Amino acid sequence: MSTTDDELVIVPHRRCVSEFGGNWFRNRLWRYLYSVTPFVFLSACVPSVSTYYEPRGSGEIVGAAACTTLLYKTMRFDLGNNNYLTIGALVPTVASPKSRLNISIDLHPLHIVRFPAASVILRTSDSEPALRIPIDAFQVVYLVASPDGGPPHITSQSAVEPLDGGHPGVGSIPRQTEFGTELQLPLSSPRDFSIELPEFFVDNRRVRISPVHFTVQRGAKITGLLCE
Repeated sequence: MSTTDDELVIVPHRRCVSEFGGNWFRNRLWRYLYSVTPFVFLSACVPSVSTYYEPRGSGEIVGAAACTTLLYKTMRFDLGNNNYLTIGALVPTVASPKSRLNISIDLHPLHIVRFPAASVILRTSDSEPALRIPIDAFQVVYLVASPDGGPPHITSQSAVEPLDGGHPGVGSIPRQTEFGTELQLPLSSPRDFSIELPEFFVDNRRVRISPVHFTVQRGAKITGLLCE
């Protein structure tokens, strides 16, 4: 990543922040399952194979936990000052017959994000024309820590640009604001595609993120009645 006073450019590098992906985990998983087969069945957690989109790009890959009903990987970009943008794609399901794209932005107080052009560009190959998908709106989710140490208070509503991280909570109570949007891809189930995010501003800094490439993969997961 390279920075100037007024621009943040995220350049290619790759770091995986989850052990769920890759051959290393799958090999370790199957060896472990052989040794704990009684526990696996008693806990109602069994291995299975899932289809998902593997992201490739200049951010950090974040994967699902080992015991999950959905194998889902996203790519997270550090925007500085504990602010992040995360992008991920979902394969079609019975309920949603087309692939979907999720984009979320986590902002801390006193930070603002602004999109001069609210759309992403979808490319499936060099020979096919690019498709522009508008970002109609973001939903905002407020996470405010409880003063007595209980669960955080959560509220959500439609967001109006610029996306505003708001002001700090009362006293020393930390607060984080999450903005999210889900886009339905115009293609039913592309096996290989890239997404170009628009340039945007974090406070007064212009941010440019290199394209994120998604490819359909099959991987091991663990599902069951007691899995979370």
